[in-house]
Amino acid sequence: MLAASRAQKSTQTTPMFEWIYKLQERRPNNVVAVAIAAKQARMLWAIMAKQQRQDAQGLST
Repeated sequence: MLAASRAQKSTQTTPMFEWIYKLQERRPNNVVAVAIAAKQARMLWAIMAKQQRQDAQGLST
């Protein structure tokens, strides 16, 4: 997963991917994987708590 995201860096420019790329430059892959999982869990919890959907950019709809 992380190796594939590194290979596709030039095609993915969403804020989430930019955050991941910057994190990959500073931290080992296992730390990046846990950080991604934690961030996604927080995003999912916020969506469920607010009972609203979000688009791919992270904006409320």
